[in-house]
Amino acid sequence: MVHDVDSKGGQEILTVTGKLRLVGNEPFTRLVITTEDGKDYLIQGEPEKELRAHQYQTVTVTGRSLPPEGEFKYRIEVTAYEIFDSKPE
Repeated sequence: MVHDVDSKGGQEILTVTGKLRLVGNEPFTRLVITTEDGKDYLIQGEPEKELRAHQYQTVTVTGRSLPPEGEFKYRIEVTAYEIFDSKPE
């Protein structure tokens, strides 16, 4: 699920809900959030390292929408996040 929160100075602020997962091969893995409709948003910004510990969990992230780059059509620079379920055992 994706919500537009605000738009300031041409920079769109998004809220995205989905599952966190790693894509790519070591040592070049990238963290994405996959929405219910199958869109992958590349996670960037300081919280990215913290969020890696929550792989496969449902989260909501809020941040600035970034332009497409390389193989990633959707990118978000995360400024805040909320975790909804616990880590699988």
